[in-house]
Amino acid sequence: MKKKDFNAMIAELETTLKVMKEKYVVIDPKSTYPLKIKIKILVIEYFLGVAKKINKKDIQVTKELIELYKERIKILEDDIDQLEDIRNKSIKFENKGRIYISGPISGHNIEERRKAFKEIQSQLEAQGYDPVNPMENGLPAEATTHEHMKRDIELLMTCDYIYMMRRWTHSKGCKVEFDVATAIGLPVFFEESGELIEFE
Repeated sequence: MKKKDFNAMIAELETTLKVMKEKYVVIDPKSTYPLKIKIKILVIEYFLGVAKKINKKDIQVTKELIELYKERIKILEDDIDQLEDIRNKSIKFENKGRIYISGPISGHNIEERRKAFKEIQSQLEAQGYDPVNPMENGLPAEATTHEHMKRDIELLMTCDYIYMMRRWTHSKGCKVEFDVATAIGLPVFFEESGELIEFE
């Protein structure tokens, strides 16, 4: 490797480093991309420091090491890109909040109810919500109706929305949950109409 080629490589790295630092300043700090750029900056700074101290006979070795680390950076970038994709998909979920599913249970086939609640849960998850399914409230099968109601109200109080399933007006428990939700100002989704209503 000739001296002028070596100097050109150093100049290229210094230019790249400058550009990286400028980009690092303007990029959204909430993004994972600054991490990618920071990795590059650290690696380039390290090798610039090494390259400027080596003897002429070690120039080729340094260039090979830089190429090797460029490969490593690419691998890290790919990993970070995957994390960015996961993060972007989860932002929608994180921003929409918890939603309590309210639907008739007593007097119905329990397995049919589990299936119906699970279907609503899956739909809400797909829309970016964090559903709270009272069919999975953690109480044992032998728990009383009152115990279930108390636990379900506790769960409802931790939510940002309530989702009223079809025929909720036929259920005493659903009516109680609706009254509690509207009393504390939770917006209400109605499965029947597909509307979101905020009660004042």
